[in-house]
Amino acid sequence: SVTPEHAVTDSLGQASAQLTATVAATAQVTASVVGITQGNSAEVAFVPPLAIATTSLPGAVAGQGYTAGLAAQGGTPPYTWSVTSGALPEGLTLDPSTGAITGTPTAPGTSAFTVTVRDSSSPTLTATTPLSVVVTAPLTVTTSALPASTVGVPYTAGLAAQGGTPPYTWSVTGGALPEGLTLDPSTGAITGMPTAPGTSAFTVTVRDSSSPALTASAPFTVATSPAVVAFTPAPVSPSPPLLAGITTTQPSATVSVTVGPRGGSIVTPRRTVALEIPAGAFASATEVAVTPKSPTRVPAAPRGFAALAAVVITTAHGAEPSKPVRLILEFDPAALNGLSPSRLGVYVQSSSTGAWRWVGGVVNAADDTVTVTLSHLSTYALFMNRVRFSDLAKTPWARTAVDELLGAGIVKGTASGKFDPLGSVTRAEFTKMLVLADGLEPLASGSLPFTDVARSAWYAPYVRAAYRAGLVGGVGAGRFAPDAVVTRAQAAVMLSRLPGMGAVAGQSLSAFRDAKKVPGWAVTGMEKSVGAGLVHGLPGARLDPQGGTGRAQAALMIARYLHLVGRV
Repeated sequence: SVTPEHAVTDSLGQASAQLTATVAATAQVTASVVGITQGNSAEVAFVPPLAIATTSLPGAVAGQGYTAGLAAQGGTPPYTWSVTSGALPEGLTLDPSTGAITGTPTAPGTSAFTVTVRDSSSPTLTATTPLSVVVTAPLTVTTSALPASTVGVPYTAGLAAQGGTPPYTWSVTGGALPEGLTLDPSTGAITGMPTAPGTSAFTVTVRDSSSPALTASAPFTVATSPAVVAFTPAPVSPSPPLLAGITTTQPSATVSVTVGPRGGSIVTPRRTVALEIPAGAFASATEVAVTPKSPTRVPAAPRGFAALAAVVITTAHGAEPSKPVRLILEFDPAALNGLSPSRLGVYVQSSSTGAWRWVGGVVNAADDTVTVTLSHLSTYALFMNRVRFSDLAKTPWARTAVDELLGAGIVKGTASGKFDPLGSVTRAEFTKMLVLADGLEPLASGSLPFTDVARSAWYAPYVRAAYRAGLVGGVGAGRFAPDAVVTRAQAAVMLSRLPGMGAVAGQSLSAFRDAKKVPGWAVTGMEKSVGAGLVHGLPGARLDPQGGTGRAQAALMIARYLHLVGRV
């Protein structure tokens, strides 16, 4: 080693010479004397010290190929590398000539070891450093399946993963979640309320926090079944057991009984018709006659409908009950000819015109009956809409709702003989649906403040009835815009004005990403319709308030209202 002012004497015994080497104060060097060229001088070569430049190694993933390189500086290359204590992760090896660590680690864990590098000088220089490699488990999605869901029922399911480096980030990278459900990217929770039946197939991908990030994907399906709704018919006071407390005549085609303040139940032979009368419906003894009629003799059935049952209910002197009564009609399931029992509806016949008007009907397919609550006694028939459409399969999520509205006569097919479930609904068409669902009578005459509703237009009677009932308004400048497509915001507001919505509490729209796009005039109505379950969100937690309403969507909204008030 040479330091400042250090004297070097040559090996030949010649006169010593003073060699003064000036070395920077901040440098440390190793020198070897390689020879003497003159009597008073010597050549000295300086070699930098050997050092390992690698201070850390990247992490590895069990089961995945791994490559990392060790680097050194100084000394005299080439270098030779070795592990002198500890051990590399199982499955990895160190190339002694290149310093490359390669292989496929077999198990997660942390391996600590010391590497030593040797150079080619003589004597050999060495350097060592401690290192470690963290092997993580591979990232995998551990959730194998998701539970089924039901339309209108809150849904919660969680996705889980293991391995990699938490926290994780989740996303849907293929397909789509069921309508009405959303995925929380930070927790993997799938929540919401499904809006339509069917089976949704999608792929979820999880990403960890390592760098570069690891990812894993898995396919899933969620089957959404139609809503299971158990609605109680309109309130009827508890009745005594069948025929209790009343007198009946001998069995005949007509069952005539005297009903007092206690009320009671009247059942025809073979139990094809039952009439439940609550206590207090009649203040004094009143004779009530129930006469079943042959379905084949029902006159003037609505076009496209077939009668499955009929009954005439009368009282002495035309007395009417002061409380609602409940009529139960039995039907033969074979008469459906493969159509859904949702196509059934109970109709009342006008005493003046003979025309039939839908009054409701809750179908119980388990015992083949239809129940309806009545406010007055008259002639009633159970009709089935037997018109078949080839395009209802396009919207299976709305099939039951469409059948119910077909049975109620609220919707019809198009001129082309199809239902056109994906077609748009105009403001005039939606107004007619509201009027029929509410049981209002169309008004043949009356003034309207709208300049674009002609007196002779087919929809004018329905607009008059809806306007007088406070269900609809204009779009400004004295216009109703009957032929414009009804937006989802407009439909929600109209629905919110129906009488059965009076006690419904509104629901905040903050959960929807586009809530701020709901016009100010529509916020309260949209909140009520969402709170009542009549209007549901769309994929991506959207309301799409300015979007148009389709025929199947409109049918679903109206059917939900009819369920809410117990009419279907």
